[in-house]
Amino acid sequence: MLTGDKEETAISIALSCRLIDSEANLVKLTSSAISSQNDAYKLLSEAIQRAKSDPNQEYLQIVIDGHVLEWCLSSFPHLLLEAAPLSRAVVVCRATPFQKSEVVKIVKEGMGKITLSIGDGAND
Repeated sequence: MLTGDKEETAISIALSCRLIDSEANLVKLTSSAISSQNDAYKLLSEAIQRAKSDPNQEYLQIVIDGHVLEWCLSSFPHLLLEAAPLSRAVVVCRATPFQKSEVVKIVKEGMGKITLSIGDGAND
């Protein structure tokens, strides 16, 4: 889910439509939770390794904001592509229209998936 909404609103919407099932299982890659690009890389890498190494591990549910997304897209987009299929949902909040288009592009090109984008027309 890609949205320009703030983190709390995005999580609430994702819970309401059952994209995610609880806030307890969330891996938060947000500027309120981490402070550096290295922290983002480490947290995402550790979540991927946990999901791969333990078949009983709860699925990943990732929330990432536009600030941290910028780090990921510029420095380690491969980790996003590795995490996505291991995840129940990836919720991107506070994303700009350009960031949304970049995520769609890497998913289409990197994973060969079909994507659907719906915007309100104002800035999407």
